[in-house]
Amino acid sequence: MVTDDRRGDPRFLNAMTSLQLARLEGDEGTAFALWPDLTIAYVNPAWGRFAAANDGSPAVADRWSPGASILDAISQEVRPYFASRYRQCLRDRTDWNHDYECSSPDRYRVFRMRVFRAESVEALIVINSCRIDFQSVWEERPPLEEWYRPASGLILQCCDCRRFRRLTAKLVWDWVPAWVRQAPSRVSHGLCESCRAFYSLQ
Repeated sequence: MVTDDRRGDPRFLNAMTSLQLARLEGDEGTAFALWPDLTIAYVNPAWGRFAAANDGSPAVADRWSPGASILDAISQEVRPYFASRYRQCLRDRTDWNHDYECSSPDRYRVFRMRVFRAESVEALIVINSCRIDFQSVWEERPPLEEWYRPASGLILQCCDCRRFRRLTAKLVWDWVPAWVRQAPSRVSHGLCESCRAFYSLQ
């Protein structure tokens, strides 16, 4: 039973059966529910654990609690895509699966997002489960800023895959574990060619 209103809107919790809620609460993947306006209605315990493990701060989970818009947690460049897909699921009563990379500096990870309509309330349920997870083989070395920082001073990072664009080869975007762990100063965000192509083709 969820008693913490930082994790569940009472309107959502009261509409769920005890079995439905127990499944969400016990899921090892991060699970959340969205109202039709795409504000968060519920987050499961794994949501807080994942936020703390990957950011080191439980405050991240507190920030994205019931009442917050999920769109504010999504990079501006891909926000319209996710908004459109979430609303399509609500409107057409369809499910949606989406695979995405969410690696840490030390581990290569691919997750599957499953989105489906709740049975007993006008809301979406979103469950993110890890499909691939293994120790990375990327070489840890201090990044050479001169490879990435132009005269303007702004290093460009892909907001989706989190790789960094090289100055000397603009189609090359590198995974830089040190900067994923601790962002360099003065970073601008965009989409690399691969991620741009992926979202434009969806």
